Amino acid sequence: MSFRSAAHRVLPLALLGSTMACALAIPEKVYLDRVAAPGALTSQVDAVMKQYEAQGFSGAVLVAKGNRVLLYQGYDYANRARHLPNTAQTKYPLGALTEPFTAAVFLQLEREGRLKLDQPASDWIGPEAGHFTIADLLRRAPEAGNLARPAAFGTGEPSIVDRLAAPSQSYVLLDQVLQAVTGKPPMDVLRDRLFRPAGLDRTEVDDGKLNDSLVARGYTGAYGSTVVVTGLVAPLGDVFRWHQALRLGLLLSPADRERMFTDAPNGYGLGWVVHRTPSGARIVEHASDQRGFQLWYGYFPESDQLVLLAVNSDLGYRQPIAERLTQLLVDGEAYAQSLSSGKVGGGS
Repeated sequence: MSFRSAAHRVLPLALLGSTMACALAIPEKVYLDRVAAPGALTSQVDAVMKQYEAQGFSGAVLVAKGNRVLLYQGYDYANRARHLPNTAQTKYPLGALTEPFTAAVFLQLEREGRLKLDQPASDWIGPEAGHFTIADLLRRAPEAGNLARPAAFGTGEPSIVDRLAAPSQSYVLLDQVLQAVTGKPPMDVLRDRLFRPAGLDRTEVDDGKLNDSLVARGYTGAYGSTVVVTGLVAPLGDVFRWHQALRLGLLLSPADRERMFTDAPNGYGLGWVVHRTPSGARIVEHASDQRGFQLWYGYFPESDQLVLLAVNSDLGYRQPIAERLTQLLVDGEAYAQSLSSGKVGGGS
């Protein structure tokens, strides 16, 4: 959508519930006040993040496997002037991470018979959409010349995630289509169809007047000029709730979810970047870069692992942290071997 330090005061999240929810079931409740005993992997991830913090990283990370959160921790300051630390409650501007929300709503509308993804977007908004279908816009087809297939981690080349981090003109047009179809502002549609059903009760629009001390400030350059970004803001815990609702079939059928996760020739699915890690593990991801902020959403469906990363600076920490956590959680020895052999490759 176009809506676009050291204190560690955060408790890990635990998701409780012994029965795995089936499709369209209510997901297990997230208890923010329950502490799970940290395991070896939790300690390893936290150690990695503290290393980056010592080098200047500030932000938060949430790591989960299935319905269980392994680590949810803030690092350094969310607001340096007020000495407010990043915590599990800190909210970050989502920026381009809202694109999967948009894709989910369009799949819902198609399922209800209100539109077809393969129909021209111009049917709804006129010639401004050119010759592209709704599906083309969801896959960012108008920008395909700037994308190409995903580059593998470790090549030194910018990945498709980096190329797609900025807000997309395709999704600006989709906002217009969404309003034409529903007769409602896109934000209202997201709230009614996604946020409320999934329990995203701390996700809101910051118009610059919100005055919420939980909203992080962004920082640019070596000396950290302060940045305030408006648009949709949320803590990583709410993004996790969205992930669980999607994962458990609360918002979309399993078939429609798989359609989202099926990539086009440019490496972009319906609202997602889809490719494989150096060891061959499938990854569904997205990123957002705004002045003073970097975010990353990485899901590994084969191992059912999730990493959510928020960085409240634009000093370039997103990509190296994403690569390091992917190595630790998913690729492990396969990644090290591929680097030493020079066989790091991309694509699916």
